[in-house]
Amino acid sequence: MSGVPGVRTFPCIVFERSSIVDEGRSEQIKGEGEELKGKAKESWGDLTGSESTQAEGKAEELKGKARKKIGEARENLEDEPDREQGY
Repeated sequence: MSGVPGVRTFPCIVFERSSIVDEGRSEQIKGEGEELKGKAKESWGDLTGSESTQAEGKAEELKGKARKKIGEARENLEDEPDREQGY
């Protein structure tokens, strides 16, 4: 409670929003790692002539790219106006 009759505060909204942004950055970093790992695996498949390793590497690279995009979207939530509060 804010101490003002009839006024309610919701500090958890700010916490949740910050948490989402932090998660977004974390997802971007993890995605970058997966993407690099996938590229390395795909290159290894090229070197060894293993089509299955190439395919696994490409799939991992695409998974990393998708994860980075999800992280970017979460981080961009901070920039969105809080429509429920009218800001």
